[in-house]
Amino acid sequence: MVKCEKSPIPPESLAIEKQKGRNGSYKKPDVVEQLAKDFSNKCYICELKDISDPQVEHLVPHHNGRDIDDMFDWDNLFFSCPHCNGLKNKQEYEGKIIDCCKDDPEVHLHCLYDKGNVSI
Repeated sequence: MVKCEKSPIPPESLAIEKQKGRNGSYKKPDVVEQLAKDFSNKCYICELKDISDPQVEHLVPHHNGRDIDDMFDWDNLFFSCPHCNGLKNKQEYEGKIIDCCKDDPEVHLHCLYDKGNVSI
């Protein structure tokens, strides 16, 4: 994970889709394209490039549309590979993923090398 600069202006479809409530989609082409551009076409967690099935990931869960604000918040949407999105959705990780658009992950990650073993 590396620090990313995200476009400050959200794609137009987010406001339109938010008005539809739970029936709206945060995965419209303009959203996916802008996220791919902002994240250099890499998963924001593992940095896998050229993802064949990219996903729009929510840093803060929207709980199946119960939190419409989090569901359509541009600052809450990230470009992810299916593997990381699936792993991140485990409750044990809720609130523990670094927002790489606001914080530099290098500040939070500490590596320890001990007799050929690496721990982070």
